[in-house]
Amino acid sequence: MNTHQVSEDKTQTEDGGVKPIVFLKGKHIILRPMLKSDIPTLLRWINDPHTREFVRNQFPMMESSEEQWFDSLGKNREKQVVLAIEVGGKHVGTIGAHGIHPIDRTCSIGIMIGDTSHREQGIGTEATMTLLEYLFNTLNMRKIVWEAYGFNKRSCNCAMRCGFKLEGVRRKHIFARGRFHDLILHGMFKEE
Repeated sequence: MNTHQVSEDKTQTEDGGVKPIVFLKGKHIILRPMLKSDIPTLLRWINDPHTREFVRNQFPMMESSEEQWFDSLGKNREKQVVLAIEVGGKHVGTIGAHGIHPIDRTCSIGIMIGDTSHREQGIGTEATMTLLEYLFNTLNMRKIVWEAYGFNKRSCNCAMRCGFKLEGVRRKHIFARGRFHDLILHGMFKEE
């Protein structure tokens, strides 16, 4: 048995490896809580020019800032769910629900495949569908929204593949790549 496969009744795999932490499981991915040991990987991703332009990080991210962000995750459990995406035991990205509103039963969703070798392989779509199932059927969310920069075609395409509907465009709303760009707004209701 590989270390990334889950053994339901053991704390270790048959080959002596440690059973992975699994919060949610898709066909090819595992979503697990973020670990403090993830910080160096997150720091590398968030400072990468090819990643940071999609997450609105214009300034260098310092290790202390990432540590503060990580420490805040446990304090805001009712407002956000942030998970690591693993494929074959390797941490390849993050996904989260933010601004969880218990009265409106709404939240926004965001995803980052930080490991560039794992982009455009359907991992983002599978991770999103896995998280949506949890948000709608465990947290009883009514509506989930997704915002994407107009130039981020991967994000817009992922949202549409997952069943989000185009709700609107905030024209020339964000500044990136030397000019203003549209912000694309997507939404999905539980019954969709």
